Amino acid sequence: MRHAALSSIPVLAAALLAASCGQQPQGGTEGVAVTDGPAEAPGIAQTELETRQAFSDLGIAARALVDATDAAAVRDAVGTLEQRLGGAGDAVPAEIGGTLRQQLETARTAAAADDVPAARRAGQAMLDTIRNSEAAQNSTLIRP
Repeated sequence: MRHAALSSIPVLAAALLAASCGQQPQGGTEGVAVTDGPAEAPGIAQTELETRQAFSDLGIAARALVDATDAAAVRDAVGTLEQRLGGAGDAVPAEIGGTLRQQLETARTAAAADDVPAARRAGQAMLDTIRNSEAAQNSTLIRP
């Protein structure tokens, strides 16, 4: 019985977190996203939420590239970055998107040559661009 109670803790935590954010959990299953995208938040424009979500998605994908340990992981991370950047659309400002596309091209070239260190450096450059862009657009972010 004790084991069954412990296994429900992640589901309960997700439900409590969702409730505290004013969201209803969808299905209440572990591993299922609470929302499919940025939800409305009082006082924050939808476009800003979409921009924050795009930067978050890109940052996660760039981190995967930085953490890649072999050529296969690099190729997977580059593919994910291509999808995320392509799917970001207008949520990422054009100038920043252009910089990220150039850095992605560097990572793509390194991945094609199985040059893991060069791809990781390109991923770090993307991560730095994303962090700096988020901070410039939202002065309320706290930098570590």
